[in-house]
Amino acid sequence: MSKHVERRIGRARHRAGRELADTDEHRDRLERRAREAAYPQQHAGVVFRRIAVVSGVVAALGSLVVISMASERPPLSQGTFPRTTLHPAATSSSTPAPTSSAPATTTAAAKKTTTSPTKPPPAKKPAPPPAERPTCTVRYAIEDQWFTGFRTTLTITNSGGTPISPWSLSWTYSGGQQVRHGWDGEYSQSGNRVTVKGTEWNATIAPGAAISTGFTGSLGGPNPAPTAYTLNGAGCALG
Repeated sequence: MSKHVERRIGRARHRAGRELADTDEHRDRLERRAREAAYPQQHAGVVFRRIAVVSGVVAALGSLVVISMASERPPLSQGTFPRTTLHPAATSSSTPAPTSSAPATTTAAAKKTTTSPTKPPPAKKPAPPPAERPTCTVRYAIEDQWFTGFRTTLTITNSGGTPISPWSLSWTYSGGQQVRHGWDGEYSQSGNRVTVKGTEWNATIAPGAAISTGFTGSLGGPNPAPTAYTLNGAGCALG
């Protein structure tokens, strides 16, 4: 074999080895970027869970303080009423006058009186029942947005007096947005209707407490925020 052919074979081997090294380096770089992109979402999920636990503990302590203050109130004192002295009824010593046994006659004709019927007052319309106050508040915050997508955080607050468990929150998009990836909740979408349910670690919202969940979505145009939310079928106030 000539030296010229050996040199060409050597150069071909060197070129193949360099291309293989570049391929391995490119794959390592892609894997490292994927891990760096997933870390903020995992860290945010841990932070949200801790906030939910601390909020539940604070709400429970507040309820205990209110109960203890109510039990320490002094009982209302009964009012005193003036005593009255009862006197015996006076008796009359006079004798009744004798009545005549003859029937009384009347000389004047009895006048007939006529009464006109009175109209009953118009019936009052029953007052409408007072509107029920929503027992939940939803805050929708767009944390980041780019040309084809966005990232959103939802905060749900239980403003009622009883725990909400389990919970299911729904809303409708008007801009054609699509949910792609969610955390701290189980997301589903049918057309423009989106529903998120609690997971095993945030399935209960204590009175006065709040939980957070979030997701990333895709855009095809404008990104208007929803204008109404329902929690377990009941309307929520906007936070």
